[in-house]
Amino acid sequence: MLTKILKIATPIVLILIILLIGYNSYKQVTKNTESPLNIIPTNAAVILQCNAASKLYSTLNSVNIWGHMCNISIIDSVNSQIELISKFYNHQSLIFKNNTLFISLHKVGANNSGLLFSSNFERQAISSNMDINSLLGNLVTQVQYNNQPIFEIQYKSRTLFVSYKGDIVFFSENKMLVEDAIRASVSEEKLTFNPSFNTVYSTISKSAEIHLFYNYNSVFEYTNLFTNKLINTSDFSGWAATDLSIKNQLIVANGFSAINNSATNFTDVLASQSSEKISIIDIIPKNPTRILVGFFYFLYLINYFF
Repeated sequence: MLTKILKIATPIVLILIILLIGYNSYKQVTKNTESPLNIIPTNAAVILQCNAASKLYSTLNSVNIWGHMCNISIIDSVNSQIELISKFYNHQSLIFKNNTLFISLHKVGANNSGLLFSSNFERQAISSNMDINSLLGNLVTQVQYNNQPIFEIQYKSRTLFVSYKGDIVFFSENKMLVEDAIRASVSEEKLTFNPSFNTVYSTISKSAEIHLFYNYNSVFEYTNLFTNKLINTSDFSGWAATDLSIKNQLIVANGFSAINNSATNFTDVLASQSSEKISIIDIIPKNPTRILVGFFYFLYLINYFF
């Protein structure tokens, strides 16, 4: 009788041990592997997700259109900063194995704006957060906000404010924006809980090197910082997610936008409409200067950090 019990119990115990070891290994692998999207404040107007930050410079400079754009001094300056970003990820490949960089554009306070940079790093590849700080610049001081440390770091002639959440490092030149990110990291209203954002995020291509996300309502609110005549539209549409493709003579953002079928957003009226053939030339403004200036301004802001 005892022999039969042992024959039955032994494989069951072995299976339980294997399952326990597997579960512990799974917990170890997934521990602190949280997406930077969980710390990005929900008021983001634009989010740029670079899936191959180490190759960003070579990708852009391999096409003719980017070379022509670099004839503009601001774009050429941004191109130099992108080169620094790619070199940083290449030199620190053991620490930043994920190789994905998020750049988000926000309205901060009543009259300011700021860029938030965030990325995952290998926690086991460093002894403490100070190792990351030393890569970004020289530590000036450390303060506490919401029981979370914020490190003030001098990077060349600029001051960066850096903080951490698990294996996520995020920083900005705007301290208030870092504080907003800290609050977002513990808030129940995260960006990843937003139905509109989740809907469009599920449509992105896993093979694309760059994704561009933007919220129409937040973009309008952000634009009001720079215009004399305010845009009062507050419920135009939700989030859009695009895969950014760069060809020799073309830059295309191709993707989807979320609408809610309730006629509360202006774009909802398009939900039941049939398609109609129309030439892009018929809808592009005769003077596209403002569109180009807005795009170049966003690129110029990146120049502030690298």
